[in-house]
Amino acid sequence: MPSPFRAPSRLACLVMSAILTPACGLSATLVPPPQTQVVVSAPPPPPPVQVEVAAPAPPPPPPAAPPPPQVVVVGAPPPMVVGQTGTISITMSPGIAIVSHLPIGFDMVGKGDSAVHPDGEPDGTLAASLEGPIDGLILVTTDASGAPCCHQQWDTVVGQDPLPHIGSGFDGTGDSTFVLGVMEKNVLRNDPTGRIALGPGKHGVLLTGSSTGFFHPGQFFRLMVHHPGAAEWGGSPVFGW
Repeated sequence: MPSPFRAPSRLACLVMSAILTPACGLSATLVPPPQTQVVVSAPPPPPPVQVEVAAPAPPPPPPAAPPPPQVVVVGAPPPMVVGQTGTISITMSPGIAIVSHLPIGFDMVGKGDSAVHPDGEPDGTLAASLEGPIDGLILVTTDASGAPCCHQQWDTVVGQDPLPHIGSGFDGTGDSTFVLGVMEKNVLRNDPTGRIALGPGKHGVLLTGSSTGFFHPGQFFRLMVHHPGAAEWGGSPVFGW
């Protein structure tokens, strides 16, 4: 009678090989599943920041000073030229004529009877056309009608020379007024005391007086002229600054 126990088939042995010891003449080896390896690499370091510092720009050069104007009085050969550059043309006229006051003041005279030298302050400056010979000039402030006012006078009457009675309030001697500077062809025509002597013929001149606050728009003036041997002083038309 056959044994109730049958030898296990080869298939059964294969199934059971992972659990049982080799009973079927087979050997089994348990193989663990492979382990997953995760490799984490460090990020590359950021590139170094390069800061470029530019050298500071040099300061701009200072603006050039505007050139002084040039005044040209035409009408008599040769024309009178004052200054360096730029041009203001002024046409001479016969007799006594105030041509123009200048927007800038030359510095030719100071505050005093014989102050025929610069004092560091701009003068009130005007251009005039004159007919010589002339030995005296007076610039006086007036009202719009031409009557002297405001007690302001500049002249070439100096020292103890008597002042003419022109209604300005200065009726004493020349040392009570400020000098009037007279320049012709770049030459100061006043002598060291302040007096002048212009010969016959036409003269294009610059006249300057030390500022007393009256050389401004709205103020009126008259130029008085004396010819050698004349009993009276002549006057120019009234002109506004």
